[in-house]
Amino acid sequence: MKTKRLWVAAAILFVLSSTSLWAVDVVSYKSLSGVVWHQQDVYVTINSFTDSWKNVVGKDWYMTMTVENRGDDPADFDATKIEINDSKGTRFMARPVPGAAPSELKQTLPPHGSSQFRVMFDGHIFFDRRTPAHLKYTLDTKVDIIK
Repeated sequence: MKTKRLWVAAAILFVLSSTSLWAVDVVSYKSLSGVVWHQQDVYVTINSFTDSWKNVVGKDWYMTMTVENRGDDPADFDATKIEINDSKGTRFMARPVPGAAPSELKQTLPPHGSSQFRVMFDGHIFFDRRTPAHLKYTLDTKVDIIK
């Protein structure tokens, strides 16, 4: 009977530890399209996440998203507060795509309103299955990204 209780306790600890480890979505960078994350009443749906070679030295990553305010009050959204931290400790901040004004990345959404955003991350983002990169908004991890 004592052995059975130990096994049950071990199983409970395993379930509790695994659920806390995976509280954030873990997604391949190739499968980010369709991922939804939120900050209070503001819900963000990633429409696409693609790369484009700009030259031999660097790589640009583009992310388009639909942002919805599901609340009853106006809500601010600032896409410049989106960042990706790769597994090597490098931070890539979202910035406007070429030709767009920085002010386009900051909006106050009306109640139950939505808007489209397109941002760019510049550089070689290192995606690795063993150590996920982190997509963050206002310092909160929203999605862990792997290769």
